[in-house]
Amino acid sequence: MTPSGQSKQAFVTEMIELKRFRPIEVVVLSSVISWNFRTSSRVTSMRSRTTNTPLITSSRTSGFTLVELLVVVALIALLIALLLVAIDKIQVSTRSTADLSNQRQVAVAFNSYATDHKGIWPNPRTEEKAGFLDGEVTIVENNWVCAKNNDGVMNLSSDQTEELIGSLRDGSVWEYMGANEKAYVSPQDPTDRVRSYSINAFVGTSVCPDDEWEAFQGYGPATPRITSILKPADTMLSIVEDDPRGWNWQGWLLAPTGALWHDFPAFWNEDRVNISNADGSVEQIKLADPDLPNILFDHETTQPGIDYYNFRKKLLPGIVGS
Repeated sequence: MTPSGQSKQAFVTEMIELKRFRPIEVVVLSSVISWNFRTSSRVTSMRSRTTNTPLITSSRTSGFTLVELLVVVALIALLIALLLVAIDKIQVSTRSTADLSNQRQVAVAFNSYATDHKGIWPNPRTEEKAGFLDGEVTIVENNWVCAKNNDGVMNLSSDQTEELIGSLRDGSVWEYMGANEKAYVSPQDPTDRVRSYSINAFVGTSVCPDDEWEAFQGYGPATPRITSILKPADTMLSIVEDDPRGWNWQGWLLAPTGALWHDFPAFWNEDRVNISNADGSVEQIKLADPDLPNILFDHETTQPGIDYYNFRKKLLPGIVGS
């Protein structure tokens, strides 16, 4: 609107009638007034919008609160803990599988040896001199390992604390084991011993269990040949042994009566013990008593119960321990 409140056209007409402007001036004036009206209208419209529309502002700054950060840290710690537990279980399972593979190789080696030697099994003893029979010392010639002391002398005594690699190489199954010293060591064995496995004292003997006539003649018969094993799929051949002397001496032995553990297994596999059977199969014996590892920590321990029965029945089923 013009200062007097009239429209721009009426204002220009009035000025012409009053002859205050020449024609050229009228054209210019008309253009100026038109521009002024358009500008004024836009400004008024903008003011209206800015006046009537409130500004939207954020009342919260970006980032995490302390509580949120603590929750995130706690969740990450929990995930890491779960991951470590899962990794540990996988590692235990992997080592156990590798241990069973080694024991399967032991069983295959024994059967291969028997095939090449007219059915004769390797002997479970670790030294050549056995118990007396008829006043004479029994000499074993096919020990599965030939234990030697630090000087390389045969017949490692029971109080010796070290067994050498030569004990394995001079054993009757060395070539049948692929001449691989690592096959004698369980991946679960935490020690630096050269041998983790022992052989069931009830298989492969020429006189009686462990060929100790004076001590074990009443324990059962001799089993020199593969045909002496009535139930090979149920008869234990090898087992992991944790001997406190530092090496596994002679065959692995349980008394068939009286719940006497002459030897005991290695408890490296949580609640199970890995073994191989005479037919070449492998299995795990599950422990019934979770406290057994705390009870059996030395030789000649009497401990009756389900676990004793479960191991005893694997000695020579059908003949002993059934």
